[in-house]
Amino acid sequence: MLRRAGSQAPQKVSKSTIVSVRKTEKAPVVVDSSRIASVRRSSREELEEHKQQQIQKNAELAKAQQQAEARKLARRRQHQQEQIEYSEQIMNKSPNRELGVIDKPKKKKGFLGRKKKTEKLGLEREESGSAAAREFLADMHDVDATDFDEVPAKEKRKSWNKQQKQARKAARRDAGRYKQKKHRKWPWVLLIIIVILGGCGVLAYNYINEKYKKITGDDSSILGLLFADDKTPLQADEKGRTNILVFGTEGYSMDGSDYDGGLLTDSMMMVSINQDTGDIKAISLPRDLHYKKDACTATGKLNEVFYCHYSQNDGSEESIKHYETEGQDHLASAFEDILGVDIHYKVHVNWGAMLQVVNALGGIDVVFLYGDQTWDGPETTIEVSDERGLQEQDGYTVYFSYPTQEVIHLDGTAALSVARARNGHGGYGAISGNFSREYFQQRIIAALVQKARTTNFVTDLGAATGLLNAVGDNLRTTFKDTDIKTLMRLAKEININNMETLSTIENYDGEAALMTTGMENGISYVLPVGMTYDRIHNFIQKRLYADGAAAEDATIAVLNGTEVAGLASSNKQTIEDEGLTVDSVGDAPDELKEQDGLFIYQNREDVPETIKKLQAIYPNATVSSEVPESLSEYADIDIIVIIGNGYAN
Repeated sequence: MLRRAGSQAPQKVSKSTIVSVRKTEKAPVVVDSSRIASVRRSSREELEEHKQQQIQKNAELAKAQQQAEARKLARRRQHQQEQIEYSEQIMNKSPNRELGVIDKPKKKKGFLGRKKKTEKLGLEREESGSAAAREFLADMHDVDATDFDEVPAKEKRKSWNKQQKQARKAARRDAGRYKQKKHRKWPWVLLIIIVILGGCGVLAYNYINEKYKKITGDDSSILGLLFADDKTPLQADEKGRTNILVFGTEGYSMDGSDYDGGLLTDSMMMVSINQDTGDIKAISLPRDLHYKKDACTATGKLNEVFYCHYSQNDGSEESIKHYETEGQDHLASAFEDILGVDIHYKVHVNWGAMLQVVNALGGIDVVFLYGDQTWDGPETTIEVSDERGLQEQDGYTVYFSYPTQEVIHLDGTAALSVARARNGHGGYGAISGNFSREYFQQRIIAALVQKARTTNFVTDLGAATGLLNAVGDNLRTTFKDTDIKTLMRLAKEININNMETLSTIENYDGEAALMTTGMENGISYVLPVGMTYDRIHNFIQKRLYADGAAAEDATIAVLNGTEVAGLASSNKQTIEDEGLTVDSVGDAPDELKEQDGLFIYQNREDVPETIKKLQAIYPNATVSSEVPESLSEYADIDIIVIIGNGYAN
């Protein structure tokens, strides 16, 4: 048998020894029961004590774990607070913080860009690659701890720097101080926009201002209009009325001397406004009115006056302006002569531009009425002489046909056609020819004003631009900045549809027309009745300056009760100078002659204002409603005035 080297040889055991051992094993064992119980009791106590110790140890371990978690949370919060404070320090120390530029902090050496960061937080120093550091950083930045093991150290540093940068941005954003770098460009962009808009604004201002100065003259400007006071009253006469001459030409450019016969003023009217009451009236004078006082041709008609002066210009800008003003002034003087009123402003319109103006405003709405027909809508009404409406035709060609009591929308072309309508070659509704055309032009102007006052030129830039282009080259006025601002206010306050049109050819309350037609040297003229303007003056005074007496429109007869010849006629003029109308003059009946004083008899009771005015003329007059029977032939006269002795002078 082989034996491992160095091992001992087995000892020999005798037989007697074996037997002795066997005998010993079989011997009975005596057990002390009290000792056994004591041992058992001791074992249970030790077990219980060990158990209690284990429970206490587990509790202490759990408490330690909780404390560790609390310390970990506190360290995390402390670190976040330090990050915020660090960012604020950067912002406060940065010289460029006013511009929203954040200085980039210097990188520090150490674990993942932060030297001894774990020591600063109260942790034991660990190497950068330790699992504890990776777990702490992952927990702090809410990333997977294995992300730090999956990338090289250089990538780890980049990731850390990126996360730190994002954390600083978030902190500054939460503090309300962070501005993104791309915002640095906005001042330059804004500056470029301002420069562009400023340049466009200057060009636009110059363009608008030039147009405006053409309309109002070199002394005006858009800035002057903007800052003008709209409460400044317009020029007016002693009775508070502002009279504006409006005349139209067509067929030429207002900026040049290329006239072709269009310089004849075929449309002339006076618009009179009472600024206090809002009353507005218009009266047109016919183009063929006989007027040779300021004529330069053998014809001698009113529509030549402007032409005779404007046509003298040599085509230069200064010459055009001079003769434009001269032509306006002479035509205004003719109106003052014919109507007996002062003209305060002049407006020269190129009627060919009406098409552009109407289109710029989007068209106008009108309603044609005949006879007693009425219309309650906001549309401008136009009265016609035929119940079918208005139609214009030339032989077999019908240019337009509009019915009555329907809203008609007119564009520029249609509005211009209505303004020119006179049934010269056929049609219906304009029986008075040129007089009808003058009336239609008044109503078209009223419709234009009505549309303009309801158009918001601030929001509707297309309408504003179109209107400016249309009127800039086709309108000349003597209005200045304050006048235009006041007119703009009045246009909003006055309902232009209530404008009253005065006619020189119609009969008013039994009065004969103011004008008639006639021939002279083979030329057709419109002539004032009696070949004087006296009746026109009285008519205008009565209609424009209507007071209570004028509204009563009482008829008056003046009778001479003395032997003094011509006394009734002289008193007739005295009464009419006060705006009253005397219908007849004559001698008083014999039984009423040679009475002392002056007597006023009333056939009509509802004329108190007229009686007051007569009493103002004749303070000592006797007024009575008991009319003598000898005056029965004057029963259709409202008031009879008898001039007796004492009023012979």
